[in-house]
Amino acid sequence: PMGFDAAALMNNDAKTATPVPKSRDERLRDFYAQHSTALEESTPWQLQQTEVKESQELRKKGNDLFEAQDYEAAVEHYTAAIKKGSSSVLHSNRAAAYMMLGWWQQALRDCKAALRKDPNNVKVLERQGRIFLALDDLDAASSVVVDLEQRGPKETFNGSERPALSVRRLRWLTEAA
Repeated sequence: PMGFDAAALMNNDAKTATPVPKSRDERLRDFYAQHSTALEESTPWQLQQTEVKESQELRKKGNDLFEAQDYEAAVEHYTAAIKKGSSSVLHSNRAAAYMMLGWWQQALRDCKAALRKDPNNVKVLERQGRIFLALDDLDAASSVVVDLEQRGPKETFNGSERPALSVRRLRWLTEAA
């Protein structure tokens, strides 16, 4: 009958001895012993770094498409970048593309997401104010303007500090509406 010859396996003579197959556990132990340094190098951190790099590349492509006024394609690239690694900047960029498409609710949703990630992002706050104006929510737009005037960008004019032009323009639009 076919199979392993126990006597041959027990024989110490290297020419006649048949190698004993390793068990699954032994093979796994050997594999992990040989590849432990490679596995340690492929940690979740390294995978995360790869995703961050892919996210940045997608953001750059989205920026290029935005500049080319292909806003729907820009939204798609920003969305893919957000799936790789969400950030305030990505949500802000996608909100800008949504604004150019006139998709105000989606833009507002992204502004809120961006502000949750970075409450000090004044650029997003300004976008949110413009969205509230477009949605005819003047009370919300006014509260954003007040917030921007307190903590937004400033400029010096005749020796005194005042809100930046974009904030003053938003104030004017809110009052004129």
